[in-house]
Amino acid sequence: MGDPIRVGVIGAGVMGSHHARIIGSTPGVALTAVVDHHRDRARRAAGHCGAAISDRIDDVLGVIDLAVVA
Repeated sequence: MGDPIRVGVIGAGVMGSHHARIIGSTPGVALTAVVDHHRDRARRAAGHCGAAISDRIDDVLGVIDLAVVA
């Protein structure tokens, strides 16, 4: 198996947090970034995955392969 697919979650509300949790525990993918205009909410959704957090989508475009918009 090659490098994991780098996934970003855009929006860290209720659904985005669920997506981030599931992505973070899925083999073959890596939760790489969480974006929300409330940085604390992004930080909570990123959990212990070591994912980058931001309040701007532009900050993560070069470090993700795909995004889940929630």
